[in-house]
Amino acid sequence: MKKLNPAKPIDMTIKVHENFFDVVKFTRLQKFILSYNFDITFAPGTSYFPSMKKQWEENKWQETPQMCRTIFYRKGITGIGEDGEPHNFNQMVLIHDYYWKIPHLHELVLNMSNLDIYRMKVNLLMPYPNAPEYHVPHQDVAWGERGREYKSFLNYLNDSDGDTFFFDDQNNIIQRQTPKANTMIEFDSRMLHASSNPTQGPRYVLNTVMSDSLLGLD
Repeated sequence: MKKLNPAKPIDMTIKVHENFFDVVKFTRLQKFILSYNFDITFAPGTSYFPSMKKQWEENKWQETPQMCRTIFYRKGITGIGEDGEPHNFNQMVLIHDYYWKIPHLHELVLNMSNLDIYRMKVNLLMPYPNAPEYHVPHQDVAWGERGREYKSFLNYLNDSDGDTFFFDDQNNIIQRQTPKANTMIEFDSRMLHASSNPTQGPRYVLNTVMSDSLLGLD
């Protein structure tokens, strides 16, 4: 049983991959998710962490509802091993049928990275009255101290004017990305970022978080 490595500094690199996936395969995947038959559910906001309540109040951040569908989720805990050091014990993997039903989704994942999936979901945002410029800046994963490398991948499923915003550790905007179909954004999961509501039409994004060595201990 190996000890977890110390956390690395947050990598502030944002990689943009245009025309990422085979266009025919992407079109089939896109058509399936954007269809009326795709089962997607209501969520009261895009993100919320109780530990950020003070920041919410200080920055007067606002949220809007969204629709989402979790496709893959790895549920685990961190515990103390026989050596007295913290270790990650993976307990359960929850996989929705959609992981296998969405055309070419598994192949898309293999093209994204050789890391293991930690979480995957589809997010849908619609125009919303008096929506803020952007939603609450958040991290997809905040526990880099567990010693694993976590990366986030945003696969834009359609063109939209609901930009993704990226921030430094002082909540200053350092980059914004306008969604374009079949474009993938790759970044450190601990980087602060936020979505925004489109002004016209829907905004569909496949949000995937991946990590190294999730299938076992480091």
